[in-house]
Amino acid sequence: MNMMEGLFDLDENMNIVPLLTQSWKISPDGRTYEFKLKDGVKWTDGKPLTAEDFVYSWKRLLAPETAAPSVPAFEAVVGAREFLNGKLKDFSKVGIKALDSKTLQIQLKKRSTGWHSVLTAGPTFPMRKDIVEKFGIEWTKAENIQTLGPFKLAKVETQQRVVLKANAVYYGNSPTIQEAEAIILESGQTAISLFKAKKLDVVSYLSHLDVEAIHDSSLLMIRPSLVIQYLGFVLNKSPMTNVHFRRAIGLAIDKSGFKKILNPYLLPTDVFVPPFVLGRETTASNFNVEKAKAEFKKSGVGTDVKVKIMCGTMAAGTGHPVAEYIQQQLKINLGLHVEIDLMGLKPARESRVKHTSQIFIGGFIPDYADAYSYFAFFLDPQGFTLWQSGIFEKKIDQAQAAIELAQRRRLFSEAENILLDESPVIPLFHGVDFNGVANHVEAHFSPTGNLLLKDTRLKN
Repeated sequence: MNMMEGLFDLDENMNIVPLLTQSWKISPDGRTYEFKLKDGVKWTDGKPLTAEDFVYSWKRLLAPETAAPSVPAFEAVVGAREFLNGKLKDFSKVGIKALDSKTLQIQLKKRSTGWHSVLTAGPTFPMRKDIVEKFGIEWTKAENIQTLGPFKLAKVETQQRVVLKANAVYYGNSPTIQEAEAIILESGQTAISLFKAKKLDVVSYLSHLDVEAIHDSSLLMIRPSLVIQYLGFVLNKSPMTNVHFRRAIGLAIDKSGFKKILNPYLLPTDVFVPPFVLGRETTASNFNVEKAKAEFKKSGVGTDVKVKIMCGTMAAGTGHPVAEYIQQQLKINLGLHVEIDLMGLKPARESRVKHTSQIFIGGFIPDYADAYSYFAFFLDPQGFTLWQSGIFEKKIDQAQAAIELAQRRRLFSEAENILLDESPVIPLFHGVDFNGVANHVEAHFSPTGNLLLKDTRLKN
């Protein structure tokens, strides 16, 4: 975020680095965190940042009436789940407290020595209670909002453009860029035309078709993204309850084909968490028709079984290339006849929530760039797949309680191996972020794909 910051951030190598905290400590039992705020941090109106600004922000995040998509790891905080569900009315009983104006304390239900990684996520950034209460729904307008990042909001034209100016009271080093204008365009083609005409310095959120129109590879930055596309099984439907059937499906899909039918830049995968997030090496493809047939035979399921894949699409009748490719692969490699159930995006979402489909194509974006944020997707017993595993959950708990980073990563890798073996989902591919960057710009992007305007500069 160019206008806001939190207690921590992730650098370009996925390391957690402090921002608004100058020091922190964790109790010996791993359940209590204390953060000391940096001196000299001020909001754009000159008011000092306080620990109460975080308490207010997190109370608002967890309040049932806000209906915010809260960060899953906050449920590890004492009383947070109960407050979110409306069972606990007194927020003072939640484990989030300002001990004084500079000290923030968090109490967790159980040891979680890596918990502070959640504090890199945007929803955990501080907020000004006085501003929200004074202006109500208009608190985010340029003339009302108060921020504390390297830039402040100067002007907004809804769905058209945003103007940022360097924050004169920013506590850190002043950015080299003093003013930036962001143009909001619905068409990638329009963005590319303006970029090629040198009317834009950076273009983001491009499709691979947009990228092909640039032609000059020196103007492209292509980075792995946090997005995972997967095939999900609903485990209250037969034969999805059969682990050998699920494994057979996964082994029978040649995922390298997605590069041909979608775009040559995406990353076919057999793991759910991107390797650069978990700190592990990219694994070789497990596509193996003979093993797929062997697992299918073990399942005892016949080729006459009725299988239907549900997928959402932006417009009726447009088809779904991923579903169609999987349909072909399962026909060729297992002899299965698969139907495709196309739905609009909203009914597709409802189908996943209500577990009405057998198999579905899904996409997942974590709340923050940490392995736990991916695995939390499977900890809800009413999640999209209905999969539950006590061994998996135990590994996650052990990883969260691990003191050493290497041990935490090892336990998370073991948890992922359990997930892959049980196969409630089949990872298909990880996405990539496409950005066009003019030659005179040295651009930097966060692991979540956001332009780090503070670190971006114009070359001499």
